[in-house]
Amino acid sequence: MALSPNELQLISTIAGGLLAIAGGVSSTYFIEKWKNKRLETNLAWAFYGEVNSICQIVRKKEYVANFKECGEDLRNGKEVNRQAVKADNEYFHIFKTNASNIGMLSHSLPVKLVSFYAYGTSALEDISALSTGFHNDKSNEAIAEYFDSIGEMFYQLLSKGDEIVQIIEHRYS
Repeated sequence: MALSPNELQLISTIAGGLLAIAGGVSSTYFIEKWKNKRLETNLAWAFYGEVNSICQIVRKKEYVANFKECGEDLRNGKEVNRQAVKADNEYFHIFKTNASNIGMLSHSLPVKLVSFYAYGTSALEDISALSTGFHNDKSNEAIAEYFDSIGEMFYQLLSKGDEIVQIIEHRYS
């Protein structure tokens, strides 16, 4: 049984409409997917820049070694300028403005970024506390341990930072 011209026209119209809908939906999907991938890549490289710069600064200023050395000097009875270090600048601008978007990053980056910034924040808070004089009534050993812990925070920060930089270089290059 052959289809009438009206039936062929109806089937052609329905098929054309379905193809148009499918094309519109799929093109929207792929455009959004492309935009999201582009945003993810840009965000990853922004974090790369901030994390890598912070790590370079910590290494250049030798914070790990210097804080541990201050602890040793205190243990050996040497005087240490306990208020010489200040941390009152904003170092985590990319993280603070994009923390709500880190879930779009792949791999284990969101967890590692949060850990990196937690160690960084802890180190900066401890340094800021030094300038308040809270330690004036503490023993040299207690203050030496405090300096050691700041050095350890910076060591952990560098470790996490190196992992983040490697992941971004590998995943987004």
